[in-house]
Amino acid sequence: MDVSVKALEEAVSIRRQIDSLEKRLSAILSGSRAHAVGGARQVSAATRAKLAAVARARWARIKAGKKAVALKKKKVG
Repeated sequence: MDVSVKALEEAVSIRRQIDSLEKRLSAILSGSRAHAVGGARQVSAATRAKLAAVARARWARIKAGKKAVALKKKKVG
């Protein structure tokens, strides 16, 4: 297997191009797949904070409602 330096350099160059193209393809496919399937998306810290605040408020309303129901049952019973 006699391979010249020029052939090895060309092979390395092609390999780098393939790696670059695979990365680009992966980025394209993962971006479109995430939106189409509803997979993981990048969410900013501000958006995460807003979502967390809304969730806390929702749970607070739910817990307050359960306590009110429990108190009514105690008064009636």
